[in-house]
Amino acid sequence: MSTAFHPQTDCQSERTIQVLEDMLRACVIDFGSLWDRHLPLAEFAYNKSYHSSIQMEPFEALYGRRCRSPIGCFNSAKMDSLDTKLLRDAMDQKYILDESHVLSLDFVELGSNLTFEGQTIAILDRQVRKLRTKEIASMKVQWKHRSVGEATWETQSDMRAKYPQLF
Repeated sequence: MSTAFHPQTDCQSERTIQVLEDMLRACVIDFGSLWDRHLPLAEFAYNKSYHSSIQMEPFEALYGRRCRSPIGCFNSAKMDSLDTKLLRDAMDQKYILDESHVLSLDFVELGSNLTFEGQTIAILDRQVRKLRTKEIASMKVQWKHRSVGEATWETQSDMRAKYPQLF
């Protein structure tokens, strides 16, 4: 635990506190009295941004895999560049019903308890990410009913647990 502007606080903590203060200030300026309703988006933007000190996003460092999100516009290259216009635009978007977005039940294979279990087609790539104290092996998986472009990176330990037949 450390506090801001304390002589014993390390530089990285000071920098993190400064970035969080800037993000909160931007939320207050742009959203006024409703700034607290937008804190989850600010937190998401921070955890989804690249940090040069750990060579990855905080989400990835914590969970060992990249964050998969329908809002891909927040993957910024700089930790301190929070574009509040993107946040505001994301909050203002409204969904317009489009019949082409409706999935046929014949296409989605649901289990007896109405859960969806993906089926792997191929392992396209493998990599090992080095963290400070451990290494995380991951693999790029292509799923049934999905294109190669929709392949996802999964941890090898998760895949071994869920799909032992692959190993």
